[in-house]
Amino acid sequence: STLGTQAIQYGWITGEQDMRTASEMLTAMLNRAAVTLSPIQKGPDIVLSGGNLTAKIATNTATWNTVRSFYQRRHSGIPINDSVLQWEVTLDAFAGGAADAVAFGLARNSGVLNDILSTNGWGYKFEGGASYMITPGTVSTATTPNWVGAAGDVFSLSFDLSNHRLAVYKNGVALGASTLEAVAAPNNRVMPAVSIKRNSGAVVTQFTMNLGATPFKYP
Repeated sequence: STLGTQAIQYGWITGEQDMRTASEMLTAMLNRAAVTLSPIQKGPDIVLSGGNLTAKIATNTATWNTVRSFYQRRHSGIPINDSVLQWEVTLDAFAGGAADAVAFGLARNSGVLNDILSTNGWGYKFEGGASYMITPGTVSTATTPNWVGAAGDVFSLSFDLSNHRLAVYKNGVALGASTLEAVAAPNNRVMPAVSIKRNSGAVVTQFTMNLGATPFKYP
């Protein structure tokens, strides 16, 4: 059944059509069960694996593909304020060519899936050897210094519900000029999301998301 988004102690419930019943979703959330990427809310070229926590584009395509999570909650072992939501994105494979790109952040559930998440969301991307902050309407602002990612990098994100701030860290280090305000987020159904595209040839673009089912690498 469909549930609306709620900012409660354990995190978010999405407003998407979940494969589970409402009772199962609530039970999973209250038991702090594993949260995964959604096999429903994903672009056509994205392939999920690893219990729906790993996503890749295995074929060359110049088109962005986005995948969103069911919902997000903080990891129970991390002593942070309940109003702060955290998750990590590990870049498993990335060629880094001019036509390869990754974006991650928060997306409304009304955003299109065969495009970048910032058509209706907020976050960060690296593309063509440069890094950017992105806001709704696909507006990109270059970051200084450049913090483009490579295979093996872990990007940690946190969203503070009290001031609507979304921040990003690379391998545990806070990135300069990397905090943006998702001004509409508290009044919309939003969830962690990643967008990827690949057009480099042999190297598959792939990431794994940790939404709190296991301890974070950089808490």
